[in-house]
Amino acid sequence: MSSDPESDATLVAAVREGLDLSVETLAQLVGCHSMTIYKWGYGTLSPNPYQRALLCAFRRAADLGFRPGKGRIAATLANDGISRALYAVLRHADLDAKLARQRDGTHLVSFETEP
Repeated sequence: MSSDPESDATLVAAVREGLDLSVETLAQLVGCHSMTIYKWGYGTLSPNPYQRALLCAFRRAADLGFRPGKGRIAATLANDGISRALYAVLRHADLDAKLARQRDGTHLVSFETEP
């Protein structure tokens, strides 16, 4: 699925500004080289569907007011690894879905097996 390069550039800029991320930190979070982030920003390359989904979730977290502080995500990456850093951002992106489920009384399907 091809996406609009201009919207990719806008999305990357919004994520970087909203979460105060360096190119290098964003590249680590989405699993690519920092040059790839620059190419998305210039519109010469588009993120794959997985990377775009992460970018959209990161933007949602920023739009919901998640402000980790300058360098905090980079520090989490360095100290605790990629999984913890992704969790730190993505848990904030899901807040709005949780609130909506609480309002309308719906729940996510559980894949846990009953004893």
